[in-house]
Amino acid sequence: MKKIILILGIIFLLVGISLIPITTSFQLKESNNTLESNINCQIFQINPINIDYNKHFIYERGQEPDIRFLTKERFNNCSHELFGNEEADLFYQNILLADVPNKDDYIPHEPIYIHGDDDFTEENGVTGGNGTENNPFIIEGWEINNYYEAIVIEYTTAYFLIKNCLLIGSSYSINLKSINVGFISDCIISSNYLGIDISSSTNITMRNNTLYDNEYDIWIYGLEVNQYHHDIDTSNTVDGKPIYYLVDEHDIVIDENYNIGCLWLISCYNILVTDVTISDSYCAVLLFGSSNITISTSNFIDSMFGICLGQSPNNTIIGCNFDESKINIWESPNTFMRNTTISCNR
Repeated sequence: MKKIILILGIIFLLVGISLIPITTSFQLKESNNTLESNINCQIFQINPINIDYNKHFIYERGQEPDIRFLTKERFNNCSHELFGNEEADLFYQNILLADVPNKDDYIPHEPIYIHGDDDFTEENGVTGGNGTENNPFIIEGWEINNYYEAIVIEYTTAYFLIKNCLLIGSSYSINLKSINVGFISDCIISSNYLGIDISSSTNITMRNNTLYDNEYDIWIYGLEVNQYHHDIDTSNTVDGKPIYYLVDEHDIVIDENYNIGCLWLISCYNILVTDVTISDSYCAVLLFGSSNITISTSNFIDSMFGICLGQSPNNTIIGCNFDESKINIWESPNTFMRNTTISCNR
């Protein structure tokens, strides 16, 4: 009996210790993308999880639901408890602080609405340029969060560049409509309903944009094929995976080795897409003006649309699985579908 009591006592003691906050010191090793610092912080002895600070927010206790990034200053200060989600207090060694955006690098700004070239003004967030090809209007360095729309630009012909902006927590982050030419680069777009929405526009170039933890990432819509001819390369990522936006490509195989965030095939032909898995996208795979494309044995999960076919005849979908994802087909005759499962309650 005494042994049983002793064992139970040890168990309760261990459980109690695991819930008691302790103070400890960590040394972050110096490397190309870490910060060296000795830090004394109150932490909780619970099972840690690997948090990718490129994809997860840190909230400041007592200030939720406001979104705050973990900056170097906050990390060094440690004047409050840190936690990585709403369920548990978490602390994790070897945090790559250099990969976390420092909010002090951005200036808070109200939503930006530009309706025509005359609205490219300093009051509307323009920080430089004159709208020419060699000197575009620049919208740079703003932090815009928790609005219905963050940046709206429509019905413009002038050259513009949205650069190095932090756009979080809005319904629509960047909304471009009826644009003649525009550039988006080096923006961080997170925790929005829709990250980037481009409609009825031409000549949009995107470079080095990071989209993550959005409900949906990017949507491009037009009625003509030239409204899909944009320059979007793989330096743009969705949840850490590259965007593949292919124009006028043919005779290639795209498989699981591509690690796709989302896939757009514009004016392409004779392409095999096989064994890919894409999730949490507005449209995981979109074909416009493309033909003789085969999409096989692939999985589309929790996306508004797993596959979209527009003005794309003679394509095949075979052996695919749509889990909480739909298929959208318009003006695409001779679409063949075989051995495919669709399960969607949206």
